[in-house]
Amino acid sequence: MGNILGACFATSPPPVSVETKPNSVPILVQTKLSSPPPVSIETKPSLSAFKTFEDMPTVTITECESLQRPVSPKKGLVLSRLIGTGGFGQVHECYLDDVYCVRKTLHKRTIAAENEFNKECEILKSLNHPNIVHVVQVTRTPDGRYKELFMEHGGNTLFDLVVQGSTYLENDTICRQMISAVAYMHSLCVYHRDIKLENITIDELGAIRFVDFGLCEKKQHREEPMQTKCGSMSYAAPEIQAGFLYFGEEVDSWSLGVCLFALFFAFFPFKVSDKRDWRFEKTMVYQQITGGSKGTTSNLLSFYNKIFEHPSAKWETAIDGMICIDPNRRLLARNVTHL
Repeated sequence: MGNILGACFATSPPPVSVETKPNSVPILVQTKLSSPPPVSIETKPSLSAFKTFEDMPTVTITECESLQRPVSPKKGLVLSRLIGTGGFGQVHECYLDDVYCVRKTLHKRTIAAENEFNKECEILKSLNHPNIVHVVQVTRTPDGRYKELFMEHGGNTLFDLVVQGSTYLENDTICRQMISAVAYMHSLCVYHRDIKLENITIDELGAIRFVDFGLCEKKQHREEPMQTKCGSMSYAAPEIQAGFLYFGEEVDSWSLGVCLFALFFAFFPFKVSDKRDWRFEKTMVYQQITGGSKGTTSNLLSFYNKIFEHPSAKWETAIDGMICIDPNRRLLARNVTHL
């Protein structure tokens, strides 16, 4: 992996249309990478472009809680609305024996779909962390295959809060929970590979949970490389965008850094993490000149004619380190706790 940075710097993809005005801010939209077809089921529809915080009404978590819950039964299953669909399955809100849940099912049983669904069920069952979605129940077909996956309902997503212009002030608490959950996953060699604001829920008490483990992988050891191109464009690490071999800790930590940046500043640091985006190219040059990633956040904010309120030095340092383009020098989630 030592040559990844050089390859990132040397490779210049074919030009595509991107924003070129320094005063424009990257918009938060949900975009999936095109290859390979993801098995992961989207748990919410795509959201359109948003404005900056100044243009948005102030909302609170309670006001954001707009989910219409069905009447709770004492026993049994009551399905509510369909909240997501994919190539192989569907996601519904429901009550299962008085527990408000999300129900994920397969409706197209191909070998690939079943393998991915089985993997997701097994990995989620093995995880036990307050900031990772909890499995309520799984059901199986008569021949032992997984049929349904019931998970606790975590509330709205962090993406919803950012898009609606929330001025929620507990970003420090949210960030600590995010770091704790990702560091825990990585300690078990479990890699989410699709970390984004849309895949992190938050309830009315401010507790966050990582959801949608459809693209996750569990490895035997940390230094086991992967090559599958997956994730979402504005969150995916440069080595994934370039099609190189990558390690789970490094790519998850990059995506986590993007999430933290978006939480504090309400826009993405990059539209895409390669030379198609002028912000990325300027950041790449900056990190080459400075010999590291310190000051990357301030450098990114200097592109715009706007005064930003900065997070604490700890979190800005964490963001700087996690969006380091060189994966070999990138700050990992397990090391953020030591800042």
